[in-house]
Amino acid sequence: MLWLTPLSELASVANVFPDHADPTLLHLLPSRLALATTGARLPDFFLARYRGASVGGGLLRMRHRLLRDEAMETDLAAGGWKTRPVVFEGGQFRLRLRSPLEDAKAEVGDWYDLLFAGDEIYVPAVGLNEHETQLIRDLLEQEAAVIDLEVQLNYRGLVPVYPWIVSIQAEPLFTLLSSQLDSQPARADQIVAAFLSLPDVRVGERLIEYHALESGATMPARDVILAEVAVRALDRCFTRVLETDPVLYALEPEAFAITPVLSWDVRTPRLETRQHLLTWSVSDLYHETLDEDLRGQLFPSVQTITPFERATVHIVNQLPIDPDHLRRVGVDVRFIGEQGVPEFASYDFRGEDNVAQFTTFFPALTNALDLAYRVTTVMAPPGGTGWPIVKKRDYVPVESLILEIDPDAIEFQFLCAEVDPELFDHTAGVDLAVTNTDDVILKQVRLLPGKRTSWIPLPGAASLADLTVMATALPPTDADGTPYLLYQGAVTGGQLRLPAYLLEVLEPDRIELSLAPDVASHFVGVWIEIKDQGNSARLLPLEPDRPLFWNHFRASVFDPVRYEYRLQYIARKFTGETLPLAITDWTAASETSLLVRPPVPE
Repeated sequence: MLWLTPLSELASVANVFPDHADPTLLHLLPSRLALATTGARLPDFFLARYRGASVGGGLLRMRHRLLRDEAMETDLAAGGWKTRPVVFEGGQFRLRLRSPLEDAKAEVGDWYDLLFAGDEIYVPAVGLNEHETQLIRDLLEQEAAVIDLEVQLNYRGLVPVYPWIVSIQAEPLFTLLSSQLDSQPARADQIVAAFLSLPDVRVGERLIEYHALESGATMPARDVILAEVAVRALDRCFTRVLETDPVLYALEPEAFAITPVLSWDVRTPRLETRQHLLTWSVSDLYHETLDEDLRGQLFPSVQTITPFERATVHIVNQLPIDPDHLRRVGVDVRFIGEQGVPEFASYDFRGEDNVAQFTTFFPALTNALDLAYRVTTVMAPPGGTGWPIVKKRDYVPVESLILEIDPDAIEFQFLCAEVDPELFDHTAGVDLAVTNTDDVILKQVRLLPGKRTSWIPLPGAASLADLTVMATALPPTDADGTPYLLYQGAVTGGQLRLPAYLLEVLEPDRIELSLAPDVASHFVGVWIEIKDQGNSARLLPLEPDRPLFWNHFRASVFDPVRYEYRLQYIARKFTGETLPLAITDWTAASETSLLVRPPVPE
């Protein structure tokens, strides 16, 4: 799991975070977006604008790669570091129009959810509103207009922890916070500011007490530790006000009446969600696409169906192709052609290209286009063996020149489930079970190292919001243990992402190290050298009646406590003669309370 604090020796390197357990591992954020290409090596991008007296809006589909700084990764590898991309748990995007005028306020569209697949983000198709269509019009009609794609990616990490307990008198705390916040719901940053304004002493009595949990612990700056207390107090002393953006929190009086003193242990790990913002220029793609035909394919302007001579029809496939589930989508299009009789065209989508188009002419004065389509789906055979399931639906008339082949067209919903590849370092596989509100299992899927992304079809499901998914990790093949529940809950955004830290042990096992008191007098000095898997050894001095504590991080919840140690000691003979430094062999251990006993000289 990554720490949300950069390493001091890498303070000048942006977007790099250390790991909580492996001191040689770094987590890297992407530095830029790059447009992906289709199977035909064309830009995987489609931005259509509807035109007509009664029609507004548009349609956007795209796919981008998340790229990291390759030169920086090379330098880090040369320095002995291992690197891993940060795994995102969700994301959104919006269109943003930058004005050429200085200090002018940018115009922005709505936020829309993104989907992820490995190191790529994509949007199968999103309908744009009229305001966003105006942004497109500005791009097409104004040379100076600049439209950016703003992408906000969500990731989680551990915040710094401190071996301290902070205690605050409950009743005066409520009074002071009510005054600072005017007894009104407030944003998280306003609540933090209110905590920072608290005095340590009020009316001659201590309001805030700080208690060290480890001898010799250095207290962080007062503002740092109080800001951490404020964030932890959000769930304990406040109620989240729904339907707000940003989120507002209201004081909960009952939380202050339970006990006269509220205490927070800021030593315990806490996960925090942060956002990484990337931008990509839609305008650059438009202006750099010099081929007019290709530009027309990427940025079409689509009219309503009216009697005119030339019609360009766009077919946009939004259905996810997965060889274990939906293997192929066929689309048959029926329309009135140039001779005034029905004509047919067929298109096959297999996951490489998801946009097709054709142009037809027809007698404008005597016939309408009379456009209709039908979808044929080819599903994988149940259990992976036997014949595929082919279902051909009836023709459906449409009144637009864009045919959107979406889940509603086949009465399916799709859940995208993806497992972080590093999670398979600690598990043999992940079992998924999707149930409805009646606890009926709709689908069961097993994800494996060679198949870590799955588009799970859910026929008949009206909404993914009504479903529950349970993800269970299987023990490694070479380890004993029972399956471990990774996640159980609702599906949000159409996607379930399972990061590696779900199997990581975020709180260390504290190993107590003691020197046997009955032999301590026979030694001038005793040191223990101790290490766990993946970490360098630490050399610690041992003294009688003064145990030491060493934090041991297990690689995963399936792993037992397991470490190695050896002793270095200088013994004293009964005659008082001091012997040379001796070093024992490495010894494997699993105790959480280790009493060491060096050999006493004869």
